[in-house]
Amino acid sequence: MKGVAISFREVTKSFDQKLVLDRVSLDVSPGEVLVLLGRSGCGKTTLLRLVNRLVDADAGEVYVGGREVADWDPVELRRGIGYAIQGVGLLPHLSVGENVSLVPRLLGWNPERRPRRRAGARPDRGRRVSFLEFLAGRWSEILSLTLEHVVLVVISTVAGVLIAVPLGLAITRIPALGRPVLGFAGVIQTVPSLALFGLLIPLPLIGGIGSRTAIIALVLYALLPILRNTVTGVRQVDPAILDAANGMGMTDWQRLTLVEVPLALPSIFSGIRIATVVGVGLVTIAAAVGAGGLGSLIFRGLAMLDSRLLFAGAIPSAILALLADGGLAMLEARLVASRGASTS
Repeated sequence: MKGVAISFREVTKSFDQKLVLDRVSLDVSPGEVLVLLGRSGCGKTTLLRLVNRLVDADAGEVYVGGREVADWDPVELRRGIGYAIQGVGLLPHLSVGENVSLVPRLLGWNPERRPRRRAGARPDRGRRVSFLEFLAGRWSEILSLTLEHVVLVVISTVAGVLIAVPLGLAITRIPALGRPVLGFAGVIQTVPSLALFGLLIPLPLIGGIGSRTAIIALVLYALLPILRNTVTGVRQVDPAILDAANGMGMTDWQRLTLVEVPLALPSIFSGIRIATVVGVGLVTIAAAVGAGGLGSLIFRGLAMLDSRLLFAGAIPSAILALLADGGLAMLEARLVASRGASTS
């Protein structure tokens, strides 16, 4: 073990009869930087937790400084090892300086020595940064995540329109399609968003971790409001107008495209408006499946108990929803006004 800082020898570990580490052997030299890469659940964190005995191996040995960890007192071992806990790296009720000096205090260092230990911590990190300072320091990250958020909403809403509007028009021509299509869209709305993401992840081709799963789920949620408003808008066209169109000798296709769809546009846009605003909110939850967007900040804030991260994700998301609702409402009002002007 000479010249080896940490060594794993045929280490095996299982949780609830599920094998996580299978006879892993690995040496880490002093000063060496080692990065563990792999999918979630492959055992990266478990391997690290074995080093300071947060968990114990089922078989094999782990050595730190040439000494098997099983021979160490766990408390003594942990106080001598730097370890960044997954999700929460610092105790949230203490400043960075207080976190840095915590282990020396546990080790019983003379209080006069502790300031020297804390000298490595940046002095400006000893106080809690205000929310505005926090935003100023992270504006580029927030902007990037906002753009990701917008792209996900736009792609899913456009795809929803391309699917739902033709389906809605088909229902007005083939009423037998109404019950199964609207029923399916209605059932999707009743499924909680996280549950739907979970159902889609294991599916081949369309599932997995990332934006693809999120977009498919968002499209499914966008179907019902657009479908229902498309069908309602076309069916509410005045029968007298339809008689006039028939009297002019229009075919069914001409009547649909030249009369019914233009008159139903305000109702259709109302459905698109609803789907867009709902989509802005759902994209924040899609961060749970690795889709990115402002939800990433919200989930990190929840994990770290940091209200600044929560607000940094929630406030831009709320502003996006208001902007989308207001912009589409203005467009809808213009359509209604133009229809009124054309019929006056």
